[in-house]
Amino acid sequence: MGYPTVAYFDKKIVERTIENLNNASIKNDFTHLLNSLFGLIIIPNQMKIQGRRNLRLFDEKLSNYKELDFLMGEETFLDEQNEGIFKDKTERKFFHKSLKYEDLKFSDFINHLRNAIAHNGIRPIKDPENGNWYGIIFRNYKKDKDIFEWSSKYYFQILLTQTELKNLCDFLTSKYLDELK
Repeated sequence: MGYPTVAYFDKKIVERTIENLNNASIKNDFTHLLNSLFGLIIIPNQMKIQGRRNLRLFDEKLSNYKELDFLMGEETFLDEQNEGIFKDKTERKFFHKSLKYEDLKFSDFINHLRNAIAHNGIRPIKDPENGNWYGIIFRNYKKDKDIFEWSSKYYFQILLTQTELKNLCDFLTSKYLDELK
């Protein structure tokens, strides 16, 4: 794909991510999706923060995008309580302590995902039917101690299945490229 010039580095990363997602092997799909999401969250967001891009997407409300309606509702999964001990659990896919889904700006959503990743507020979850890696939880806490304990003191949570994680990556690549044309 050639050299990604500095002026269009973000666009090239998004294009390369699309190519990688379309050619991903089955063996490590979840890891590959997470790595793709990390790049799709951090690079375009930092370009905006640095004043190098002004993507309208970041100013919109999350609820304006029907493609993301999968973020509403609940999910049942096996939650790891301690090493090797799991408990059936049902939780809302989206939770914010002080904002409703329809009030959250897209830029805030991206920042919450970024903070969850940066502070290791991420956790795999198991499928209750077959025990396979099924999804991932992204959480934000005020204190790192609460992350380590995975306490109930979080103020933001997104729970995504593998399919939803892929859908989020596809959504981000599509919207970014639409604006970067």
